[in-house]
Amino acid sequence: MQQSWQRCLTTLLALCAPPAFAGGLWISEFGSPAMGRAGAGSAAGTDDASAALHNPASMSRIKQPELMVSGGLISSTLEFDVSRGSLVNGSGGGGDAGGTVPGGSLFYVHPFNERLTFGVSIAGLTGAVVDYDSDWVGRFQATDIDLLGIAVMPAVSFRVNEMISLGFAVPVMYSDLEMKIAVPDPMNPSSNGRAKLDGDDTQVGWNISALIEFDDATRLGIFYQSKFEFDYGGDAHVDLQPGSLSVPINTKLNMAPMIMIGITREFGDSLKAHLTFDWEEWTEMDDIIISGENTLVLPRNWDNTFKFAAGIEYQLNPAWTLNTGVSYDTDPTSPEKRTADMPLDEQWRFAVGAVHERPSGLSIGAHLVYADYGSAEIDRSDLLPLSGFTGDYKDNNIIFFSVSLSWKFGAPRQ
Repeated sequence: MQQSWQRCLTTLLALCAPPAFAGGLWISEFGSPAMGRAGAGSAAGTDDASAALHNPASMSRIKQPELMVSGGLISSTLEFDVSRGSLVNGSGGGGDAGGTVPGGSLFYVHPFNERLTFGVSIAGLTGAVVDYDSDWVGRFQATDIDLLGIAVMPAVSFRVNEMISLGFAVPVMYSDLEMKIAVPDPMNPSSNGRAKLDGDDTQVGWNISALIEFDDATRLGIFYQSKFEFDYGGDAHVDLQPGSLSVPINTKLNMAPMIMIGITREFGDSLKAHLTFDWEEWTEMDDIIISGENTLVLPRNWDNTFKFAAGIEYQLNPAWTLNTGVSYDTDPTSPEKRTADMPLDEQWRFAVGAVHERPSGLSIGAHLVYADYGSAEIDRSDLLPLSGFTGDYKDNNIIFFSVSLSWKFGAPRQ
């Protein structure tokens, strides 16, 4: 009897809760000055210690040891507007499911000789915090999600000649997933129980990069990040009649591989223009595999996405540099396939920032990004009127704010 309940509950959890935030939500706000121009041109080299993360090959441009640390806040607003509810799901909007969490990162670059440079970065590469009301219309897809993905990434850069540098890095990422959902009660269809899924995993990826410096004013960077294949081993704690159960369960999710191309062009001594093109292979994470007493493979039917970013860096005087930029990401899915655990539509980012460099070699920066994640319409009218729902997000945005400190020390490379 116990095994029958476990099989039933594993199936219910799989059907109701295909969590997907880990799959495609690469964070691009790392607290470095490039954040102030929406990441534009970061793959072409940032000329600071964050190059260890953005494009390891571009560390060859760093002339002396440099350390950068950053800290800030990430504040999201997420409010769903219900167009049509149903008998089972009801019509609750879920309230403001967003929240505020801290963020931070660390970067270090150390030139070894004229050709070889080492670096390391510690940063959150993915994450999500969602907290809907427990009786909201999409509770069978998600009520609470907490996802953390933090990576330690050692990197090396080798300058082939005056024009070409190559980079390689090995990010080691730890990810922790906790998700709460409502599950239908098979013994009482008029009510529902609660389930909590939690698990964690550590995976190793790799990335390769190149930097081409056509002349002193123009450079192009290329960066490729491999996918991560997470297997969240943990338990699902379920409260249903006739009692509570803890079901061992594994959820397999991928983080999409990506390729990024960045271009930087300098105009005189004070102005730089930055461009970025980014492609993410979301189709690599189409299947979510949930296993316990039985195994289910759930298709998510994602579309590959593209990102475009443009930014300007203006040196006001020797002490102050100003940044601004905008970026656009394409929609990864359609209203009929979108779910409340990942309410992403086309995305717009608008960014500003400033960096103050002191004579001592200390640089202080402040960076602000407003990200609009779109209306993210959800259309499950195929299940109406018994279950399902339709609607969109009247508010779906995140504000990123960060302060960075950077120190240059030691003798410049020879």
